Amino acid sequence: MRATKTRISNLKTRIDETLPEGVDIYGFPGISKKLIIETLEDCYVIVTSLDEYEKKFEAILLERKASDYFEKATKLLKEDFTNRRDEFNEFLNIISKFHFRVKEVYIAVAKEPIRTESQLYQAKTELLELQEKINEIKPFYGEILTIKGNV
Repeated sequence: MRATKTRISNLKTRIDETLPEGVDIYGFPGISKKLIIETLEDCYVIVTSLDEYEKKFEAILLERKASDYFEKATKLLKEDFTNRRDEFNEFLNIISKFHFRVKEVYIAVAKEPIRTESQLYQAKTELLELQEKINEIKPFYGEILTIKGNV
């Protein structure tokens, strides 16, 4: 999985350097450089979760197929998409296929469902808040126990 994570990082860097800022890039409604990079970041997180399954058949095939996806995507990024909507559409399809393939492999080999980074972040934030509240309540709990013992 290390090679795939490296390829994802390299592709993100190349996209950041190559694609224009803004929304609806190259006339594709809703498509932005940020959205493409976020999709690849999601792939990176899921691929990282697959590290423990790298010896499984599905993960090995993902590594092999990922190589093809990245080769094609990198080749297409060398093009100037300004007047080549078909090539940009093909590039988007490659990113989409890779994203879906990563999710399929995760679902096939992992026991837990896929959680998005935002869900994990929210859970961690809630846990920290609960821990703070527990720390605030501890002194009062001790007093209550003392009062209970005296009664």
